[in-house]
Amino acid sequence: MIQMAHILADQWLSERADNVGKIKDAIARMNDAPVQLDQASMIAALIQEGLTPVCVKCGRLSSQNMAVGDVRPGDEANWICRTCASDNSQYGHCRCCGENLLFSVDELDDQGLCQEHAGEFDLSPEEEEDWESYIENVQKGD
Repeated sequence: MIQMAHILADQWLSERADNVGKIKDAIARMNDAPVQLDQASMIAALIQEGLTPVCVKCGRLSSQNMAVGDVRPGDEANWICRTCASDNSQYGHCRCCGENLLFSVDELDDQGLCQEHAGEFDLSPEEEEDWESYIENVQKGD
């Protein structure tokens, strides 16, 4: 199964508790730090926004931008803002991967599945025969 959480909120540092904890640890080690421990989440959000690539369509910089495709940290990827991603003629989500991963429509098959999940809902000849038999039996019962 694909690990989808890596794209949901990280570009490649997020406000996950372990990242914020590391920032808090760094602040605590500083003498006369210009920031306070309770600002660690804000610092993580600023870093995340600064590390998020701009939208390849409109140039918008936002921490809400999404990578196109199932990419891992360090992979080359195009990034799209939420507004541009809402163009259903250009982008979509795999029915199995969900809303966390964005794909170009060219990467999705006619069932709305990415390459990894292609054929996920196809029935084997045996399964198809079982369903036909089941439907036939249900119809006889009416």
